[in-house]
Amino acid sequence: MNLQDFYLNIDPIIVERGKAYFECGAVVNLEMITESTWNAEVEGTGFYDVTVELDDNEIVGWTCTCPYDWGPVCKHVVAVFYELAEELRTGSLTKINGSKKRQTKSEQLNELIKRISPNDLQNFVTQYALKNKQFSNDLIIQFSHLGDGSDTVDYKQIIRDIVRTGSDHFGLIDYQSSFNVMRTIDELLEKAEEFAQKSAFEESLQISLAIIEEIPEIVEFMDDSAGLVSDTFGRTCESIENIIPQIKPKSILDNLFHFLITESPKQKYHNYDFDSGLFYLLQQVLIDEEKERLYLALLDDMIETSQKQEDEWRTVDYLSKKIDFYQSKGRKDDAQRLIEENAQYNEFRKILVEQAIENKDLIRAEKLIIDGLKIAEEKQYWGNMNYWKTELLRIYELTNDTEKIRELAEELFFSGRYEMTYYKILKNTYPPDEWGKIRDRIIEKIRGGKKLIETYKVEAICNIHVEENQKEKLLKLLKLNETHLHLIDRFAFHLKNDYPEEILQLYRTAVNKFVERTGRSIYNQAVEYLKKMEKVKGGKAIVNKMVKNFKIVYNNRPAMMEILRENFSL
Repeated sequence: MNLQDFYLNIDPIIVERGKAYFECGAVVNLEMITESTWNAEVEGTGFYDVTVELDDNEIVGWTCTCPYDWGPVCKHVVAVFYELAEELRTGSLTKINGSKKRQTKSEQLNELIKRISPNDLQNFVTQYALKNKQFSNDLIIQFSHLGDGSDTVDYKQIIRDIVRTGSDHFGLIDYQSSFNVMRTIDELLEKAEEFAQKSAFEESLQISLAIIEEIPEIVEFMDDSAGLVSDTFGRTCESIENIIPQIKPKSILDNLFHFLITESPKQKYHNYDFDSGLFYLLQQVLIDEEKERLYLALLDDMIETSQKQEDEWRTVDYLSKKIDFYQSKGRKDDAQRLIEENAQYNEFRKILVEQAIENKDLIRAEKLIIDGLKIAEEKQYWGNMNYWKTELLRIYELTNDTEKIRELAEELFFSGRYEMTYYKILKNTYPPDEWGKIRDRIIEKIRGGKKLIETYKVEAICNIHVEENQKEKLLKLLKLNETHLHLIDRFAFHLKNDYPEEILQLYRTAVNKFVERTGRSIYNQAVEYLKKMEKVKGGKAIVNKMVKNFKIVYNNRPAMMEILRENFSL
């Protein structure tokens, strides 16, 4: 993507909005920071900083401080692209056009700093840091590796200061401010990774563990709709995981283990499922038998607590961790015992069923499934009930029990919104000369004796006509539902070669009705339907007439006319 054709690679709506910003002069303070980096402010609902990286006139990167997260490029970035393109056209991008080199912001600052005495510079930095908490935090983060060793940097306090800077007077962080807060914390995480690259593992862990401790506190008072907090927590855990194999001093691993086994049970991590990351890290530092013993004791405590709280999800999670531990240590009997002792939980019963099938003990498998079905019915776990019925059907297929297959397949077909998988299983149990009556009975059962039925039932009957190759009946049913464009679009493929005129007429009626609605999404979808019509025999002529008619009827819809012009000759 370059400055001459960037608009071809970006959502047209975003391009249109960005161009409007550029044309009204919303881009201000455009500066060349380095020979390849440009920075500008764009005035929208607020002022947003945009940075663009160029390689000649190729766009290689960009960032914006706005909260837009619906796509890769926002309107503010597009506005700056247009501003840079204008600079290119007028010859201001000196690196591109080869004219006299323009001094960058970085070069200007470097020259100024050279002229300032070290003492004056130190005084200025000190005074400014005392007045500006954000600058003070950035300074400490950047140069924390230069400490004299007498004191450790309080990274938790730095994080709290970062949060305070981004909070309102109620202590809350809104959606827009969350980006700045988490961006600064991410810079702190980058510092931890720099320490790790230099094998300064203690310093790296000091930062990472501080982030882990503070994250649950931050999310309580932040609008984290963008998911930034979870992302930062995950990357922090990943950073720690990456350095664990490199740590040689046992004392560092001991301290990490102590932190993890102390923090993991705390409720603040459970509220947002952060504890999963901590338990995973804990498993990586089980370097001796004593740590393994403490880990198992912790799991037992967590299992007991979650069972008392009737928290089935967490109970299963902790039991799974214990089973995984046993298996990783070759303690297969202990793992199997734990699975069998907890067969009341769906996840472990599934394992036992698979084991029974693998051992060809289908009687045991059937009993396990039936018992699982009873438990699901008692707890009114409808999803689990459907799962166990499906498993029971699998057992009946393995034992070739035709009557039970028929009974259960039909039940699942009608209870599962007419899933065709079960229809086909049922069909395969009948000889062709008997199936016709069964099929017609099923269709009538779907109708329920009614002439007009819900759309999802119409769709189910259409699927049956497709499966049975009943094209005339399918066409008749679509004609009875000619205003349901999604039905016509879905099943036209099966009829367009045999009934092209009828399919085109169905499309035409439904699309004409569809475009009575307004909005770009409606117009774009209508274009997709029209393009499908063009692929049907005789479709191009009809589409041409429809487009010309739209031009007359809807000439007062500029967005619609623009989209039609982009796709058809007007």
